[in-house]
Amino acid sequence: MARGGEFLTSKERKEYMKLPNNVASFETEKFFMLSDEDIQVINKHRKTSNKLGFAVQLCIIRSTGWTLMDFENIPSEIILYISEQLKISTFEFQSYNKRQPTRYEHLEEILKLYGYKRFKTKDREYLVNYLIDKALKNNNLKYLIIEAINELKKCKVLLPSIVTIENIIIEVRKYVDNEIFDLISTSVSNEQKKSLDILINVQSTEKKTKLSWLREISGKSSSKAFNAVADRIEYIRNLKLENIDLSSIHNNRIDELYKLGSNYEAYDFKRFDDKKRYSILSIYLVNFCRKLIDQAIEIHDIQIKNIQSFGKKEQENLMKKNGKKANIGLINYVDLGKIIIKAKEEGKTAVDFKTIEDIMPWDEFVSSINEVSEITRPKEYNFLDLITEKYSTLG
Repeated sequence: MARGGEFLTSKERKEYMKLPNNVASFETEKFFMLSDEDIQVINKHRKTSNKLGFAVQLCIIRSTGWTLMDFENIPSEIILYISEQLKISTFEFQSYNKRQPTRYEHLEEILKLYGYKRFKTKDREYLVNYLIDKALKNNNLKYLIIEAINELKKCKVLLPSIVTIENIIIEVRKYVDNEIFDLISTSVSNEQKKSLDILINVQSTEKKTKLSWLREISGKSSSKAFNAVADRIEYIRNLKLENIDLSSIHNNRIDELYKLGSNYEAYDFKRFDDKKRYSILSIYLVNFCRKLIDQAIEIHDIQIKNIQSFGKKEQENLMKKNGKKANIGLINYVDLGKIIIKAKEEGKTAVDFKTIEDIMPWDEFVSSINEVSEITRPKEYNFLDLITEKYSTLG
């Protein structure tokens, strides 16, 4: 940040006042294209240098909102573009630019003929109120500069210096921040304020602040990490900060304050005045809790996927391991089935054991049944019945 109330560097300030080199583009041409009415006004001036100078002044005001006198140099492309429309040599502008009284006379003429006006106290008041409404939604400094410049241009008010605009915006941002901090801090109870102070101060039984503890989250997707996140969610919820009414604060501002809070350490918060400290901390914790909930859900989802993957692998391993036994069991089942079917077709009411033993010795039959019993699974089985024990890892 620059000294005083200024926050732009000299280079940044010049960028806002930079004149275009390419005036033939659609965005800039409309400011530098002279209409028939413009040319009639221009031709009322006697000297060719005055005609070109007047035209350049008019186009500069239309394009930037500032006057010709606010610029040290005018790009030659602009002079050429305007001079070609008037069929006047660009050299005429050199002599015009040396005559300061003439330039000011022409400026007054442009103000009168084209409805422009100088920036006065009432315009400042209007701009402050206009920017307050914008800053309540978006407090970005450069965004507000562009809004201020465009609004004054739309109102045909000559722009003050960029430093003046900067200072107005600083004033607006301070006012809006105070309004928001007042609104939030008055919603925070004394008990909550005490809890927030505890959060940023190292307690006698601890080695670090609770704020540091809250931010210490492992990136792993384990049950331990899940429980750590859950502990932090519970801690923040016990502060009951979600009861604070933020409905009148624009989401953009809430996001901005959350990002600010994310960048501050405990010692930063302790440097702030009470309103600022409790407001930013409250918004930060409410939104941080939501992030933690998202993280807990993500960890849980990953764990579930891992468990499901384990179940599928277990099922594949069982099929490989028990494939031979299952196949033998199926062969025996088919052979036994054929005997039963044949007996039924021959009108027999039962199948005697000797018939079965002709196919397979009785001991072998019993052994086969036992083996198949060991590898059988539920009728409507899938890999999920293999992961029952794994669910304990979610706890």
